[in-house]
Amino acid sequence: MAFADLWARIRTATLMVAALAGLFLFAEFSCLGHLALQFTLLAAGALCSYEAASICVKSDNRKKFVWLGLILAPMLILFIWGILNFGLCYFEWRPARGLAVTLVASLASALFCTIWLIVVRQEPQDLEKIKSGLLTSYLSILLVGAGGASLVGLSGLDNSISILTWLLLVVCSNDIAAYFGGRLLQGPKLSPLVSPGKTVSGSLCGLIVGALVGLVFQQQLPFANGFIAILLTLLILIGAQLGDLCESLLKRVASVKDSGTLLPGHGGLLDRADAVLGASIVLYVWIFWNSWL
Repeated sequence: MAFADLWARIRTATLMVAALAGLFLFAEFSCLGHLALQFTLLAAGALCSYEAASICVKSDNRKKFVWLGLILAPMLILFIWGILNFGLCYFEWRPARGLAVTLVASLASALFCTIWLIVVRQEPQDLEKIKSGLLTSYLSILLVGAGGASLVGLSGLDNSISILTWLLLVVCSNDIAAYFGGRLLQGPKLSPLVSPGKTVSGSLCGLIVGALVGLVFQQQLPFANGFIAILLTLLILIGAQLGDLCESLLKRVASVKDSGTLLPGHGGLLDRADAVLGASIVLYVWIFWNSWL
């Protein structure tokens, strides 16, 4: 059945929306709530990093935790940088400058992974294993590391709740429209080798509905109105769909179906957060460009 997992998805999504709404409301009115939001993002990032590390390294627990640290590093470094520079309760545009910190930390993690896989590892391995190891590590650092750091950076802005609410509305409407549109309309596959379940019709439905939702709520977003708002929304939606495809490629290379089993009907947390992580990178770059340069 096309919608066999629908009710499990709805139950899980309802609980997640209720929890996020309570957390956002708490963060909107107090420093303690702001800290709770940031630590929740870090905890979610750590869990996504663990799921990604488990995909990259299936059996060796010691290596798995090394990979977890490398994937988590960009968001953790950005969080510490924000605290040291702006204090515990920073609600200002300056944390957008942390994009440079995110990029440097992500590149450093990727460089370490490259050295580890090509130079340090002593056990016998063929070229294909090295190539797949590099691909999974780079994808994990880009999507989870840089994407998670982007979310941490967005949460440190003075109107972070409005921005994050807009982002989640756009990405979730894209996911929902793509899910139903793809299953109802069917048609050509979007990327059959990477994600056989995704269709062109589903992708287009997601872009259209997500763009409409983004425009309806565009007053929540700074530095964007009119044509610029349309363009930004489409770029963010493309980032969301690319994030989804990146995670699908990561799982395909590692020959796993889901990143985990935490969320009934959805799989692991990374399965649910991949589009948000991809979209966050685009939005964070946009805000950095407009608020600092």
